[in-house]
Amino acid sequence: MREIKFRAWDKNKKKMIEMEGLASDWGFCIFYQHEYDYSLEVMQYTGLKDSNGKEIYEGDLMMWVSQDTDDSIMQSLYEIVFKDGAFMAKHCGGRSPLHEDLRTFLVVGDYELLEVVGNIFEDKELLEV
Repeated sequence: MREIKFRAWDKNKKKMIEMEGLASDWGFCIFYQHEYDYSLEVMQYTGLKDSNGKEIYEGDLMMWVSQDTDDSIMQSLYEIVFKDGAFMAKHCGGRSPLHEDLRTFLVVGDYELLEVVGNIFEDKELLEV
């Protein structure tokens, strides 16, 4: 069974907080560490880890690095988003996108090349490149 975890960006305090959830009888999640507040941007854990073993959440920025056939280094930046019922890797910069679906990285064996380099809240400067 996949581990269900959340974190949240506190817009007022400008910091990331860990959230604990508890499934209720109604099938939705109740957050009990922090009273729900509209200043919180809640993000879910994908159930996956990057090449360094770091957990991957919605809103994370991931760098994909590989070597081309001419030995040049290729880099692409991706934002992890939840779209159409699945976690996706949205291309944000660098070399043109190879994969849009995060699961595709697993299938083609490129997953070991992904590394969490930040998130969209604390590392906005990465998106400006």
